Amino acid sequence: MHPDSDDSELIRRLQEGNEEAFRYIYDAFGKRLFYFARSLNLNTEDAQEIVQETFIRLWESRHRADAKQSLSAYVFSIARNLIYNQMKKWAVRQRYLTNVLQGDESVSEIRDSELGSLINQAMEEMPEKRREVFRMSRFEGYLNQRIADELGISKSTVENHLNKALKHMKKRLAQFGYGAGIALCFYFFENF
Repeated sequence: MHPDSDDSELIRRLQEGNEEAFRYIYDAFGKRLFYFARSLNLNTEDAQEIVQETFIRLWESRHRADAKQSLSAYVFSIARNLIYNQMKKWAVRQRYLTNVLQGDESVSEIRDSELGSLINQAMEEMPEKRREVFRMSRFEGYLNQRIADELGISKSTVENHLNKALKHMKKRLAQFGYGAGIALCFYFFENF
């Protein structure tokens, strides 16, 4: 790939799955995207993540790239959308954590929130027994032994269900940008 290659040729080669064209685009825009993300007050780690995700999205959507569009505009629009979505997630998470820490939201308001909906959705994906164990532990505050007694299963089976439920819940919520803050909340409630 030569430095004087024009955008339409680069995009055409990218659409064909040409890895050399992809590397060239990465080399041409990677640092610029990083500094763009940093200029919007993202920390180094988040800026690097945005750059990585931008190029993943570029590769995955290479067939939709318009050879008539400026390559720079296309790449930066992907990054801009990712940053915008990330900031929206941070804002929702920040509002939630602020409300929880200040005690301003009741349990019913939290259940009605976006987070509550995501938790309910993740719970619905669990097998019935695991969902019941999780609900009894985290929402009703039962101790593991009481859950075992009421469901007629061993305490170690309850602990196994909770372990798997927590892993599933953290994974699903992380997919929606609730990784660190929610993991912290679950940590505080893991020893019921």
